[in-house]
Amino acid sequence: MEISERIVPPNKTPRSIDSPASDTGVSPTRPVGRRTKRWAPRATTGCLTCRLRHVKCDEFRPECGRCLKRGVKCHFDRNPAVVQVALDSPSSRDANSFIMPIPVALGGLTPLQYDWIASCRIFGIILSAFPVDPLFPAEDLEAKRKALWVPDHTMESRIRFVLGHYFTQQRRSSPPPTRDGWLGDLASVQRKFSHYTGQVLAKLGTDIGDPGKYLEKQVLSRVSLLIATDISVSTPTLRHHLRGFIAGVKATGGIRVALDNHEIHRNSVFLVMMSMIITNTTSPSFDQMGEEAFFTNEDVYAYCADELMETFPCPTQLFLCIRDINRARREIAGGQYSTGIVREMMQAIFRIIASFEPQTWRERYVLPEPEVRFQLAAMYKAATMLYGMMTLAAYAGVPFDASHRIASTEGIVDLALALSQPLGDHLALAWPLMVAGASLGGAPPGRQAVVDRLLLSISQGVYASNGVFFALERLRVFWKSGKTEWDECFSTWQAAIP
Repeated sequence: MEISERIVPPNKTPRSIDSPASDTGVSPTRPVGRRTKRWAPRATTGCLTCRLRHVKCDEFRPECGRCLKRGVKCHFDRNPAVVQVALDSPSSRDANSFIMPIPVALGGLTPLQYDWIASCRIFGIILSAFPVDPLFPAEDLEAKRKALWVPDHTMESRIRFVLGHYFTQQRRSSPPPTRDGWLGDLASVQRKFSHYTGQVLAKLGTDIGDPGKYLEKQVLSRVSLLIATDISVSTPTLRHHLRGFIAGVKATGGIRVALDNHEIHRNSVFLVMMSMIITNTTSPSFDQMGEEAFFTNEDVYAYCADELMETFPCPTQLFLCIRDINRARREIAGGQYSTGIVREMMQAIFRIIASFEPQTWRERYVLPEPEVRFQLAAMYKAATMLYGMMTLAAYAGVPFDASHRIASTEGIVDLALALSQPLGDHLALAWPLMVAGASLGGAPPGRQAVVDRLLLSISQGVYASNGVFFALERLRVFWKSGKTEWDECFSTWQAAIP
């Protein structure tokens, strides 16, 4: 559209969008001197795109100068369904910058709508801050960095997810974070997080008692968002929400029924299954989530063997062994097995672990690049074997003294150090290092220091994680105590999902 065809608002004069004044509002002949701030009421007549970006709008219609120059849609309509807002992110100057669709309701934004818009913006910045995942260097990041959020029953849960993730990332970042113009300082973010936690739980408490309306009110989707946030923040409510999800799925008739009715997504089942099994590894034998038994081996193959979990890239064969070790620990704690039966079970599990060949690792999903694939598989094989020996050897009467533990730990640490070169501070290294750390009780401090340094670096890296940091704090206390057993390290449950 030509400039001459655009509608000029009252008291405005047409001008070129390429003129020096078009983007700054400053006359080129203005005297140079100290700038004085002129306070005035915020304009409410500019286009929505400029108002949401907190920039001055020249109010030319149907497209203002800023929107025309930037090539984005300009909205003066009072009832648009979606406004495309270009987010000013750290990567806004490179090929990873993107447009985030943000829903906007006019006639005055409510606090919920304002926080929704702010969360959409922060969600985009969080995604933009993540580098190319070295496990998947050929992955199309552009598709991954776009999101369309539609206001629905999950709105408060999504806001809570973004607030929790943003808070964790900023608190662990270095240098210290600066104040965000939309959300305020970290204390404000934490208050908002607590507020929306209360809102989400109150509404779920009302809706969860009526399974007939689970689909309409997206109950299971809201619970899965609670779990995703709990993992990011490492909240003490994680286990309660995992159990609540299982109870909800049972109320709908099981996984297959819930999936067929579109009450849950496959990725929700994947997330809950992985989270429950991994969290049980860092829980004491007498306080595990027995709901893990709800998932069968067929479920593991159906929902976990189709996708590699970047933060826990464990081969499926080894993951099933971890699940078997968890079950054995629960049943031993319940007094269900004699020493002879435990020994037979342990030998069967270890034969399966030993038969796994990292060089021939095959899955239905796309595996990482060969230069890291084999080392990853070898590290998870060693960590799974060590986890089984640390938790079952004593019950089976199999000797596994400090020298054996340290030797097993050294292999895991060496592989983690080698992988830290191509992967950096990747969360994929976290669980094997936790297993190694729990095996170093009573070991020389120098060996513990290497694991400490690696886990601390991971907890403060670009994939900042509260779970890794809290696990490291648990290990530090364990090392100082002089104790040596697994259940003495994880005497209470610890979220191990990075």
